[in-house]
Amino acid sequence: MLRNMTHTCTLDESRRETYPLITIGIATKNDEETIAGTLSSLLNVDYPINNLEIVVVDGLSRDRTVEIAGSTLKKALFSWKLLSDESKGLAYARQMVVENARGKYILWVDGDHVIPKNYAKNQVKFMEENPSLGAAEALVVFRGDYIQRLEHYLWFRTNTKRIKMGTKTVGSAGVIYRVEAIKSVGGYDINIKGACEDGDLSKRMFSEGWRFAMNPRAFYYHQARVGWKDLWKQWYWYGYGNHFLNHKHPGSVNVWVHFPIRAFLSGIRVGLVLFRMWRDPACILMPICKMWKTTSWLAGYVRAHRDGYGHNF
Repeated sequence: MLRNMTHTCTLDESRRETYPLITIGIATKNDEETIAGTLSSLLNVDYPINNLEIVVVDGLSRDRTVEIAGSTLKKALFSWKLLSDESKGLAYARQMVVENARGKYILWVDGDHVIPKNYAKNQVKFMEENPSLGAAEALVVFRGDYIQRLEHYLWFRTNTKRIKMGTKTVGSAGVIYRVEAIKSVGGYDINIKGACEDGDLSKRMFSEGWRFAMNPRAFYYHQARVGWKDLWKQWYWYGYGNHFLNHKHPGSVNVWVHFPIRAFLSGIRVGLVLFRMWRDPACILMPICKMWKTTSWLAGYVRAHRDGYGHNF
């Protein structure tokens, strides 16, 4: 079991620069293959080290994630914490970051991300220029096999329009949140045990007047899950979480769009469009990929209904 680890740097106040203090939050579990790359990239970010801290919360990993994270963080020249959520769920882990954060902003990073050196500065500058924003997304570049290339193409097709249009909800991966905005709505709902903790939070923030945007000047790399089995687990998890979200915020989830036959037909059309854009033969698999994801999402949603997850609302 993880014994919480903390390292605090005390530096000369005269070295402080104009950038605000930020907290990089990581909720991780069983990321032994990628966590070292993630943390190593964060140790090299171009941001004033006495205005930067990292809070990592582990969800009782069964592999070497904690060992690797601890040994990598010991190389940091700034403050950090390595904590455990005692397997109480993702929302609980994120709330632990909020409660331990000293920063004006929380920059959420997953345990399979790689962060460019200028990423933190670009995100903070964007938020400082837009004080009405509660959170800002960034562009993502997927790394991996042909499945991840399809995910990459789909992401850019469906999400880059947010640069101009904005959105009413945001996720967590690669998103910078204003801590004031999170606390203004009471933080994360720790009754949420899996996915959609971010969707719930952003819906509550939006209803309180906070707005969201896509920052076109910031991007990060996602070392995505590889293989059809991993893709199934991921989207099953999303479906399970969306059942809770749909009961807490009635009408917020359109179950119909996740029916497999509809997804397959949509995948044919989208696959042709993306092939013309990217000239990648893998696009021929788009109908199968979309049907696979929606089938697993629907299976997770049905299982959550059978479990009564969210029925207390």
